[in-house]
Amino acid sequence: MGIRWRKVRDAARRYGLKAALRRTLTWALARAGLVEDTEARRRLVARYLSRTCSSTVRYGPLRGMVLPEGAWWSMHDRAAMVLGLYERDVLEELVRALRRRSLFIDIGAGDGYFAIGLVRAGLADQSWCFEASAHGRQVIAGAARLNGVAGRVRVEGTATRECLCDLPRDRLADAVVLVDIEGGEFGLLDKRVLGHLRETVIVIELHDHKPGFGPDCRIALESRARNHFDISEIALLARNPDLFSELDDLEENDRWLACSEGRGRKMTWLLLQPRIGRQTQTDRESRIVQPT
Repeated sequence: MGIRWRKVRDAARRYGLKAALRRTLTWALARAGLVEDTEARRRLVARYLSRTCSSTVRYGPLRGMVLPEGAWWSMHDRAAMVLGLYERDVLEELVRALRRRSLFIDIGAGDGYFAIGLVRAGLADQSWCFEASAHGRQVIAGAARLNGVAGRVRVEGTATRECLCDLPRDRLADAVVLVDIEGGEFGLLDKRVLGHLRETVIVIELHDHKPGFGPDCRIALESRARNHFDISEIALLARNPDLFSELDDLEENDRWLACSEGRGRKMTWLLLQPRIGRQTQTDRESRIVQPT
């Protein structure tokens, strides 16, 4: 109950009290079966598609990756994952950056979707995962074994400023970093950490819309990052459910729910390109599994 009231409070801050109470009432009515719960419907579509696709990614660069059954973070997103649509915009930037780099560092790795999928596809030689959840770390390790890449996926606990500054510089010059830690990016990526990571390519999912953060947090982060990086936003790509035969038998609303990531608002991802340490190693594009 405490968690629910915290959500009401956070929704009131974001949308206003009237909208928060409406959302809470809708949740209560849905629990009673009196109205349809869109998020529950999305979970239903996700379970259906995961089952019909044998929990295997069908399209895109991560095609062939088997998703773990015990996932704790991504079950609602299984439909988008098996269709290769989940954070597709971010994935394409990671693939592009890894053409000239070999190490992927995933800070806030969740269930290991990117970390394991990129290694399995031959797009990264190794992945280093930082995940605060102990259960999440178990899921990542199990998924790595399931996909035959356990020896190339390293799993660590919470990423701290100290442990990031201890990472070897020679490996960082060959690394692509993804940061998705629900607002923790603003505290983690301080001046010292960004200086230590200055030769990496960094993708950051921003959470400046969450309570306790705000536009000032983004401005300060970008100001620190400009000392070492060129900064741009990752453009979001359109989704089209009619491209997938797996969705042909579903109702139109369900086809669109299969493409949804259930986000509360439009998200922003920053791409940080280092100004120094440009890679000169041979282009690895020939090893890439091309999307279909």
